[in-house]
Amino acid sequence: MRFSVPLLLALSLIPSTGLTDDAGVLNVILENDAFANTDHHYTSGIMFSYAGGRNASSPKLQQLLRQFPGISEKDAIYTGFHIGQQIFTPENIHSEDLLVNQRPYAGYLFAGFSLLAAEEYETDSWKLSIGRVGPSARAEEFQTSIHSRLGVNVAQGWEHQLADETILQFDYHKTWREVLHLADEGLAADFMPFAGIALGNAAVHADAGFSLRIGRNLGSDLGPPRMHPSLPNSSIFNASGGWYFFVGVGGRYVARNIFLDGNTHLPSHRVEKVDWVGDLQSGWVLNTRNYRLAYTFVARSREFENQAEPDGFGSLTLSFRF
Repeated sequence: MRFSVPLLLALSLIPSTGLTDDAGVLNVILENDAFANTDHHYTSGIMFSYAGGRNASSPKLQQLLRQFPGISEKDAIYTGFHIGQQIFTPENIHSEDLLVNQRPYAGYLFAGFSLLAAEEYETDSWKLSIGRVGPSARAEEFQTSIHSRLGVNVAQGWEHQLADETILQFDYHKTWREVLHLADEGLAADFMPFAGIALGNAAVHADAGFSLRIGRNLGSDLGPPRMHPSLPNSSIFNASGGWYFFVGVGGRYVARNIFLDGNTHLPSHRVEKVDWVGDLQSGWVLNTRNYRLAYTFVARSREFENQAEPDGFGSLTLSFRF
């Protein structure tokens, strides 16, 4: 999608519908590098998330949450929870040996809570996750079972995976939104810059970037939900329906990534990570009154020094309002 500079300058700002819905939303997110025809590095992710309707929590909790920095009385507040698993493997999954120049085997099983404060042109999101990295995450068993059922190669080096470690992870993003009117029929575009930070023994990084969307009823959500790390998104969507295409660019400075740096206090396989990592994503979203279907393809730059080429993976999301 291309927009000329004169056209963008001619577009006028219009009001946004915003996330003003009281229904809860259940999301099922599937991420896999099979969409890029590969089977390595960040190879699989699955997450279930639920977000309650606007201001669904108790009045006392609402009042407490409004004490958070960045939340005002006019914000709509959404609380939710999530549970998921991510799987990481080296490039060569056929070897039983320790591959010292390739990223470690690792599984991550996690659950947690989320908070979103949204107004018309700004949103703040917080996410707290608790989990386990290592054999107790059951990544080997899950991947082996799926690969065996599908008749594809089973990874042979899981004995070298990261050791068990309890994870405590906090993520925050601030997003701004400008809406641009394109046509009388309701076609619009919006531009959403963001900045954020991740703190925990799984990841420490600061990130920034932007998303650009074009379609109808863009205020129905803030982008399809994704797994960490990702550009900002929203578990919720409202009943206005609509569709859009999007592109996004994000960059982060990585101080720690347990899936490359290895265990925090135990000896484990590790590789030399790259400090600066970038994501380029594109995709589409289709919203109906009670359902949302979304697909995102992510191209990710090299994450460690001996990585031969950038990675790619797809993310498929199905959401239900009720």
